[in-house]
Formats: sequence, structure tokens, C-alpha cells
Amino acid sequence: MTTRPAQPAARRPFTEKDCGDVPPPGALLVWRDGRHYLHDDSAPCVLCTKPAHLRSHAGEAVHKICAETWLTAHPAEALRGRFVSDS
Repeated sequence: MTTRPAQPAARRPFTEKDCGDVPPPGALLVWRDGRHYLHDDSAPCVLCTKPAHLRSHAGEAVHKICAETWLTAHPAEALRGRFVSDS
């Protein structure tokens, strides 16, 4: 009898309670939740257009370093919560 490889679980979307605060300019994002990483899908980063396996809470393909750089460069826009840390 052969066994099939396990299918990956469906990725549960982030909810508002999963989202923490917007870090201050120059601070690092805390993305410990495994749902940020998609090993089988490398869409282009919304900021640098290179392939990215990470996803923001909103589902945008983005590198963590690109998101942190954007937060530092756009502190007023950052308050809208485009990129936030995990709660």
C-alpha cells in the first residue's frame, strides 16, 4: 500500500485580532506566524517586484525588509496599517 503525501492545510486568512501595531519608523516587524510564508508561491514583491514568498496580513506579496524600509520612508502612510506586526 502506498501513502500519499499530506496535502498542505488551507491557509487561514489573517483576522483583525491577528494584527498587532504598526512599528515605529526604523523598528522591525514581528512576523512569527507561519501564515506569512508560502513556500509554493513566489509572487512578485509589491515594492521591489522580485519574487517573494512572504505575505503581509493583507495578503500582499512582500519581503519583510522591503516592508520595514517602506514603513521608515513613509511614516504618515504607515499609520494606515498597510504593514503591521503580529499581535
